[in-house]
Amino acid sequence: MRIKHAGERCEICGEPFQVSHHYIAKSQSTKLRFDEENLILVCKSCHFKIHKTPQGHYIGGLIVFIRGSKWLNYITTQKNILMTLTTKDLEEKIEYYNNKINNEN
Repeated sequence: MRIKHAGERCEICGEPFQVSHHYIAKSQSTKLRFDEENLILVCKSCHFKIHKTPQGHYIGGLIVFIRGSKWLNYITTQKNILMTLTTKDLEEKIEYYNNKINNEN
């Protein structure tokens, strides 16, 4: 993810992107857990604010404003779709991410 988005900026403040934040938490949607549309590119400072300060709700609203209603409709529609993963699916995902890690080094 970091290589794919190298050089991009934090969607909140414009500083260099450092972290991918799940707009819909991984624990709330099995489908959106692996959907890049659910990821918000943020710097570490904004990521901290999202999780640890009262400004976090404001930042979530700002993302909706920036990305627009079409994106929000997609995310909310996908949120309740259950993605059932078989053992084979999980093995393929593990292999995919292991290959990505090995290729980054």
